[in-house]
Amino acid sequence: MNREPCSITDDPYNDYSDYVEGEGVYKSNDEDEDKAYEEERQKEVDNKHPLELYATFINSLMERHSAK
Repeated sequence: MNREPCSITDDPYNDYSDYVEGEGVYKSNDEDEDKAYEEERQKEVDNKHPLELYATFINSLMERHSAK
């Protein structure tokens, strides 16, 4: 079976107004991916012990200081 559209009017990428408006096949789903990533990251932080978070913070400060 051929996956090519029957004519140019059947091609979903042929709709310039969708391209300009960011709709249809041109719709971006970055916001959904970003939100899911942030929620997962927050769960990881929430599950850590406060002292572990503090140690991570201190280590990041020390790395910045030694990089100078």
